[in-house]
Amino acid sequence: MLARSRYALLIRGLVTALWVATVTSVLGTLALIHIPEVVGYLGRSLAWFVKVPTLVYLAALPAVVWLLLQEEVGPARAGALLLWGGAVGLGAELLGTTTGLPFGAYHYTDFLGPKILGHVPVFVPLSWFAMAMVAVWLAATVTRRTGWRIAFAASAMVGWDLALDPAMVAGWPVWVWADPAGIYYGMPLLNLAGWWLTSAIIVAGYLTIVDLPASARRRRPVYLWLLSAALPLGLIVVQGLWPAAVLGSVGVVLPVLVVWVVQRSRIPGARSRPRAVASVAPVTPARS
Repeated sequence: MLARSRYALLIRGLVTALWVATVTSVLGTLALIHIPEVVGYLGRSLAWFVKVPTLVYLAALPAVVWLLLQEEVGPARAGALLLWGGAVGLGAELLGTTTGLPFGAYHYTDFLGPKILGHVPVFVPLSWFAMAMVAVWLAATVTRRTGWRIAFAASAMVGWDLALDPAMVAGWPVWVWADPAGIYYGMPLLNLAGWWLTSAIIVAGYLTIVDLPASARRRRPVYLWLLSAALPLGLIVVQGLWPAAVLGSVGVVLPVLVVWVVQRSRIPGARSRPRAVASVAPVTPARS
């Protein structure tokens, strides 16, 4: 598990920070929406109970992935993976916020703080790096074929966005779609294709830089995947976005179910085996 890493103490601290940030952000949003007395008492400072934990979450998740990569592939290749994932994610976001491709026309608000070139918040490229890597770890437990790993990881990322997008758009918002009449809480259909393409490019680069084997610590990618989804799913629920809660949950859980089914099929004796038919020897009549 995560605790076996030589960075165990630091990773445990970061994972704890992720959980605390998730719970605090969700509860802060709940208070803002449903408990006006708390809003009246804390005033504008209540927003920091959501904003600061969200920033902690966005910083801690890439840090956990980075530390795990340091141990798995070494600092040089871990650095190359970080640069590739961050650069592709940043490039796609800059294109999206300036041209509308490949995601559709949108812009980021000031909620996440400083922006690169005035368009993309600093933490966003790091999120692309981290989430795409977790998706690759998931894919590595399912198949050894590079093409299938790319397809699985990119599809998982699209499923994760079904939870992320409504949580970030219908809430503060973190970003705003140019046409709010999109098919899914303002999101245009093009966004799903853009997410798949961007994710596939990042994952293909990852698998070119290093061949990531199926991890012996199989709970690591599943645990990190579900942990990363806890914040958007929690925000969706407290905001009462029930269609998004259903679709987002399906998008997040489906890759985990695939991992579980594939791993179970590899366990000796997990599959039901036909029962052996006992052979009955013919009974020879005893001589009188």
